[in-house]
Amino acid sequence: MDSLLDRLASFLEGLPVPAWRAFECIGSTNDEALRWAEAGAADWSLVLAEEQTAGRGRHGRKWHTPPGAALAVSLILRPRPAERRWPARLTALAALALYQVLRNMAPTLPAGIKWPNDVLINGKKVAGVLVETLWEADFPQAFVVGMGVNVRKASCPPLHEQAFPATTLEDEMPAPPGRGPLLRAWLEAMIAWRERLADPAFLTAWQEALLWREALLQVESGDQTLIGRWLALEEDGRLRLQTLDGRIHLLPFGEVRLRALASDS
Repeated sequence: MDSLLDRLASFLEGLPVPAWRAFECIGSTNDEALRWAEAGAADWSLVLAEEQTAGRGRHGRKWHTPPGAALAVSLILRPRPAERRWPARLTALAALALYQVLRNMAPTLPAGIKWPNDVLINGKKVAGVLVETLWEADFPQAFVVGMGVNVRKASCPPLHEQAFPATTLEDEMPAPPGRGPLLRAWLEAMIAWRERLADPAFLTAWQEALLWREALLQVESGDQTLIGRWLALEEDGRLRLQTLDGRIHLLPFGEVRLRALASDS
């Protein structure tokens, strides 16, 4: 097991992270980051844990984080104008940054982003992103960007706990990175892409990283189930879907479940 907490300062050296909190064991890094943000934590403050006992993803799903096997991290971001306008892009920011880091490390790695928030390798989930907001009235005071990455084999949940097939970097990469170098590379990519969040290039990069662009999709949104193909992303992160009857639907970024039924390739 790599000693992430012991060497955390060295991995963050030179990065604009003003403060961090690191835990051997915690319920949820996102919960800790939300409390810290409410107490006044600065932009880019970081929370990290070796183990989470109450980690979670979208739809209230549990995120499996055993000791020393996964990267469990939450970043506090104070809103910028583009982030207030397009908050969904912060989820894309975290997923896109990780996707590019993995592709830089292993250019032929069959990785991609499952809209809106999961990073997959070989069709299996290796990482998930959960962004939560600290509100004051109707005004966002802070965003907490939480990410969990399955690094070592022990981080993969048992089959009966997998809502979607899961994998780990150790299973998929011949030379998987340590959690410290992975954290640093992800933060560097986050910093670079955040400056371009409002650029058309950001939306293009996100869209090009998405999986299943040629697939027939089943989408559960609210009380309806749709079958169709995705056409494009809207600026606000919604997915433009054309159903088999030719109608166009704009899928909200929130409580949507997506899976591929078939592919043309």
